[in-house]
Amino acid sequence: MKLLISGDLHLRHTKPRCRTDASFFDMQKLTLQAMNMIAEREQVFGIVLLGDVFDQGAVSQQIEQLFLDIASAQSSVPWYIMPGNHDLPQHSWKNVFNSSFGVIWTHAHCNFSARQGIQPLDELMDWEHFQEPREIVKASKQDTKHILAVHRLVCPEDMTIPNTKLVHPSELFSLVHAPEKTIILAGDYHAGHEWRSQRTEGKLVIVPGCTIRMKADEKDYKPSVVILDTDNLTYKRELLPDAQPAFYDLVVDDYLTEKETREDIHDAQFDEVIELAKGLSVDSIDYIQNVRTALESGKHSQQMVAEVLAAIEE
Repeated sequence: MKLLISGDLHLRHTKPRCRTDASFFDMQKLTLQAMNMIAEREQVFGIVLLGDVFDQGAVSQQIEQLFLDIASAQSSVPWYIMPGNHDLPQHSWKNVFNSSFGVIWTHAHCNFSARQGIQPLDELMDWEHFQEPREIVKASKQDTKHILAVHRLVCPEDMTIPNTKLVHPSELFSLVHAPEKTIILAGDYHAGHEWRSQRTEGKLVIVPGCTIRMKADEKDYKPSVVILDTDNLTYKRELLPDAQPAFYDLVVDDYLTEKETREDIHDAQFDEVIELAKGLSVDSIDYIQNVRTALESGKHSQQMVAEVLAAIEE
């Protein structure tokens, strides 16, 4: 069986700050249409979405309808969906029917008997609910029993961050208590990567990554989907529109430089005032009032005033 595996869509009605598209709606539409085209060209059985279909619990009806139109009316294969943390208000499943994801989830459950359009993922494979306590939602399909879909932040095997516990592919099978599985598909992490066990034959973890760049630090990333053959455990990546040269420069990081400059100025002003305060008595109410007056007359922010006064009163 061949499947198209997609990571986070994060469909939204507002344009990310790092994007310069004339219409971000059109970029999202183009991406969804491209997924249908790739699915048809590769003759896949279906398209699998690994959570975070939407960027937040409630998006505009226009965005909901965009997904419904392309994943249902315009698709020749089923789209299988599961929730991610961004899909639900307060990241809670109890709020599912007060969310945009609830709209498509209801549609999926009303439609699953037709075996086309939008389908719940458990019609195809087992998936792990992202909320604690994590539970595996079982599928009835026999030929995908060796696959599990999860929505977890699974980092590359060689990634380390000091004082931070990361989830790596090599520990994922034991972490989800699914040693019988041979393939785990993981959404949530935005930079796609794959891992194949060198010790246990057949064990494979695939993280598709995001479908559209929405952060400045993703500027050089090339979004893609994965075409997976579940029988022989082979896969390949297919680039999406946002990875094409025509769209490469639509993500900018200029505003980060501006933000860093503002922060540097803030830090310099703070250090200057603290330096002036060294060696002086800070027990005097008059002294503290003088500092406050000097800061406010210099048009410093209220945050700066509060920070400096808190520091000299320590």
